[in-house]
Amino acid sequence: MSTVPEIKTPDILTLDGRWRLVQPERHIDIAAHVPGVVQSDLLAAGKIPDPYYRDNENAVHWVGETTWTYTRRFTVSGTLMRHRHLVLHCDGLDTLAHVTVNGKKLADTDNMFRTWEFDVRPLLHTGTNTIAISFDPVEPYLRARDHQAAFPDKPMSGWGYIRKAPFQGGWDFAPKIITCGIWRDISLVGWDDARLTDIGANQRHHGGVVDLDVDVEAIADKPVVAETTVSFHGHIVARSTAPVTNGVGKSTLHILHPQLWWPEGMGPQNLYNVDVALRISSGVGSLDHGTRTIGLRTVTWSQKTDKHPLTLAVNGRPFFAKGTNWVPCDSLISRATAARERKFVDDAVDANMNLIRLWGGGYYEDDALFDECDKKGLMLWTEFKYADAAYPAFDPAWVANVKAETVDNVRRLRNHPCIAVWSGNNECIGFVADKTDSNHMTHEDYNLLFHKLLPGVVHDLAPSAYYTPGSPEAGDDHDWSVWHGGAPFESYLDVHGFMSEFGYQSFPQPKTVDAYTNHDDRANVITTVMRFHQRNWGSGNQMILNGFNRYYHKPKDFDSTLWLSQIQQSDGVLTGVEHWRRDWPHSSGSLVWQYDDCWPTASWAMVDYFGRPKALWYRLRHAYAPVMLSGQFDKQTANADLWISNDRPHALRGVVDWALVRLDGSILKKGAIDARIAAGESSTHVLSLPCKDAIAATGANNVLLWSTLHVDGEPASKAVIAFAKPKFIPLQNPGFKIVALPLTVSPRPGGAQQSEPRATSWGARPIKSYAVTIAATKPALRAWLDLVGGSGDQSVMTSSD
Repeated sequence: MSTVPEIKTPDILTLDGRWRLVQPERHIDIAAHVPGVVQSDLLAAGKIPDPYYRDNENAVHWVGETTWTYTRRFTVSGTLMRHRHLVLHCDGLDTLAHVTVNGKKLADTDNMFRTWEFDVRPLLHTGTNTIAISFDPVEPYLRARDHQAAFPDKPMSGWGYIRKAPFQGGWDFAPKIITCGIWRDISLVGWDDARLTDIGANQRHHGGVVDLDVDVEAIADKPVVAETTVSFHGHIVARSTAPVTNGVGKSTLHILHPQLWWPEGMGPQNLYNVDVALRISSGVGSLDHGTRTIGLRTVTWSQKTDKHPLTLAVNGRPFFAKGTNWVPCDSLISRATAARERKFVDDAVDANMNLIRLWGGGYYEDDALFDECDKKGLMLWTEFKYADAAYPAFDPAWVANVKAETVDNVRRLRNHPCIAVWSGNNECIGFVADKTDSNHMTHEDYNLLFHKLLPGVVHDLAPSAYYTPGSPEAGDDHDWSVWHGGAPFESYLDVHGFMSEFGYQSFPQPKTVDAYTNHDDRANVITTVMRFHQRNWGSGNQMILNGFNRYYHKPKDFDSTLWLSQIQQSDGVLTGVEHWRRDWPHSSGSLVWQYDDCWPTASWAMVDYFGRPKALWYRLRHAYAPVMLSGQFDKQTANADLWISNDRPHALRGVVDWALVRLDGSILKKGAIDARIAAGESSTHVLSLPCKDAIAATGANNVLLWSTLHVDGEPASKAVIAFAKPKFIPLQNPGFKIVALPLTVSPRPGGAQQSEPRATSWGARPIKSYAVTIAATKPALRAWLDLVGGSGDQSVMTSSD
């Protein structure tokens, strides 16, 4: 009688959960939570104040300037110890770590972005074991490398030497909070004959061909095969069996009638499941198994030339990139939970975005963000973590470290269809010179890192992916002439291209400002604490006020200043966004800087730290709508012009209703026109209305053009054209009548978070929905609805009819 050989799958013992955090010189010994960072544990234990409140950031800098040790006991079973291989697997150690097991040194690490794995079997025993991980501060490490003896002619200094999130050293939107800790999962992994280490699916779009590489760690004397199935909506559409040779199993799968993945608004998000099982070729049962989700699609780029801008295309169809720039959503990085990141993705899609740029000054986000983007159809411009600095590519040890980091993260993320491009860096091209100095790298070193090393890894591991050395080196445009240069909003009308960075600052709403200030801090927006929560070099708060002088009346009080700043931000940014959509194909993208905040502050964000949208988010939802009406007043001809921008793949027909309205609500003139709207990415001019007589009769400051586009199956799109600056328009009391009817109560997504700051809106309170009807007898250009006594994230900004 034959016997079936025993099959042992990998055995995982998580070490997440309760640890101790120790700092002996300060007599600190507290409970810690892993994954986590030191500051969050200290805050939970009451050992530090909330670093986001007033100027408490200064009071917690010491945390990032000392050594911390995490310790815990754990039990290893006899079953786990009997495995031939037993490793300590660390998904993220932040950053300069020293790992000790049962009092014996195991390893040192120096990169928060890498996945670390160490053979730990010789140090373990059955029963109770101990582990300690100490973290050194990074600033002494950096100072020791300012003038290294090994490279006397390379006097490079600064953050470039450490592989850690750059924004933590302080940025123009971020505080200086240098974290350390076991910031991602940690576990013991035991196995015997073989285990899967990676699954890579490379697409060749010739009849749905997928080349699959399965990486395996296996015992040399046992033949292993990788059995793969591809399924779509639960139905198997392809399968293969491949021998594993030299640690790799290669196969080619042919998917009949491939269903393509599209960004939201362009088509469905079709996803396939790829399941891989490892088996001994002569046995039964599984040694290991893994699953990946893929989408079949192509992304191509038309490079910028003198005649046309950089333009992206999905599945051969060019599209206008509508989106924003993502920065880490919390300086205390362990608070950036999967639920929060998914909520940001959902809100971006709700605002009709199709592309987000993951800025290079943060860290490689969690898989949950990429998974949600795959599901919801939000494309990502994914930058490697290099930003606004010189990097020591002359140091072979540093280069080896970043190559391993690149391999880890490309392997982890390469199968996501949402990734439109891998980009080498943010603005590092500005730190290149003929020779190395404290703030520059040479052309040779820059090319080694961004033109050879990074693209080499991408092309090896994801051959069908697109790589560009950096932004704006890609041919995109960072236009800061308005905010930093002080140019008027109207100057955007003379700019054309793929706008990957531009923006204007505003304050968050009063509920958010209340969370980080006391009563005296709110005397005005240039008090010490209000300026402390403003990290733009120079005086960002004063720059916001200076903008008021150009466009608006002086606000009457502190809260009105906050609200008006959001109106100013949205007016300015939409001047550009609507123009660039009208300008297609001479302009091809609008990625507003920035989407979110990492702490409560005044910044360029459209959604504040607590997840509360500003006016800009609501107005971008209009400006990014698939079918969007916009207008512009031509001072030379005194005509009001209307355009329709259409993202839909088919031609449309609609009706535009318009009316010239006095400020007292009376109508001077009105009409309606039939609109034929071209298919696909298009910009159709539908009306040029002579307004010279109306302006002469009533005054430019006493008349507005109201217009609404009606297209079957699409939300109504509205546009308002003013003929004078807002400060010259004497708006009257609109005579609001409001009816609000409660609809439903639903759970808040995300659930409660650990160690949350004051007044957070990320908790698990239920959301109550209302249907609100507003009537007005006179024009109201901006209306903000708020629930009295509500949480603030239940507000909405709109325009009235």
